[in-house]
Amino acid sequence: MEEKNKFHSWLTDNTKLSESTKVKYTAAINTISEGLKQYNLIESNLYYIKSSTGLIAAQKQYFKINEFSNKDEKGNRMYSNAFKYFIEYRRDL
Repeated sequence: MEEKNKFHSWLTDNTKLSESTKVKYTAAINTISEGLKQYNLIESNLYYIKSSTGLIAAQKQYFKINEFSNKDEKGNRMYSNAFKYFIEYRRDL
C-alpha cells in the first residue's frame, strides 16, 4: 500500500475526521511537498520522509514562506492541520 493510502487509513483509525477532510489532508501533503520542492527545501515527497524530526523541520520551513502561511490561513488551516496529523502518523509508526 502506498504511503498516501497508509496515511488515509491511519486517519480513519485514529481520528473522527470526515471522509472528505481525510481526502483533503492526504492531498494536502502532496501540495505541501510540491511547495517545498519548488523552494528546493526537500528533494522528494514528504511521504518518503520517515523521521518526525525531518518533518518538523520541513513544517517550520514551509510556514516561514508567506505564500504558504497565507494559503493556510485562507484555507482554514487545512495545510497546518494536515501537517500536524501527518507528523503524528509518523510518530505512531
